[in-house]
Amino acid sequence: MKQSDFINTLIQIHDLPNLYNNKFPKNLGYYDGKNYSYDCWNMIKIVLSGYKPTPIKGYYFPTSKLIMGDVDGKTLLNMCHSRSKDFSRLKQAGTYLYIESSPHSGIYVGDFEYFGKIYNVIECTKNKSFNADGVTYTYVDDRGRRLRYKGGVQSLSWSKYGLFPATWLEYDKEPNPLPDNKVYTLEDFRADVRKILGVQTNIEAFNRTITISTIWNKHSALVTPLEKYFKTLGCYSGEVEAENGKKADFGGGMKEATRRYQKYVVGSNERNCDGVLTKRAQTWRKLLLG
Repeated sequence: MKQSDFINTLIQIHDLPNLYNNKFPKNLGYYDGKNYSYDCWNMIKIVLSGYKPTPIKGYYFPTSKLIMGDVDGKTLLNMCHSRSKDFSRLKQAGTYLYIESSPHSGIYVGDFEYFGKIYNVIECTKNKSFNADGVTYTYVDDRGRRLRYKGGVQSLSWSKYGLFPATWLEYDKEPNPLPDNKVYTLEDFRADVRKILGVQTNIEAFNRTITISTIWNKHSALVTPLEKYFKTLGCYSGEVEAENGKKADFGGGMKEATRRYQKYVVGSNERNCDGVLTKRAQTWRKLLLG
């Protein structure tokens, strides 16, 4: 796996609804129809092993596909090379972090800004000090201290770090920070819809929605954010036409993607999983208002 793919998948699961859970199989990306769930080192293990979030209720990543085996976080550290306790030398994005005293794992990704704060770690934790329950951005300083963000409250310190074997992760030759805006989030989607509809709030956007289907408004500008967000969720694997200079087109692939979203996210009954986004109806409501 390439370093960028590894980090981008971690970003993606951060941006999807998720919770911390350390009980099998719910620590292996289990999807209950509303949230995905992970624990600290199993999140890392399944992503390295090819996991992609899928909105299929009851799905989880099987242990038989783990490339390193069903090992704990300390064993995972021992399988790494270039292990060190000198956090002043920590520079490589994709580095594995481990806390010995209260066993815990995370991934260093390089400094980035998120909602005005500086972070450089992605981890899955349930932590009252951090007000966290799920996949969370945090910060490690050059002394190894684990902080909510740069300059924020501390909760323990990282003990050691190491690099994954080359057969698991293909590191860039030069350290790279977290890629900018690689994952199209729900907030990105809502912002684009508000902009297209010329409104300031999500409720205003909902009230101005239109029906979109393979027949109605299939070339609407709203199709593009729908395609991009459904790709993030794993519902849609087709082309985002606007990214290639083409007119947006709500085709058969998007009809099926909408059906999946209606079934697995909205929770619609079979009759209402019709692949149509009816104006001011339940699918738009879930997308824009939660």
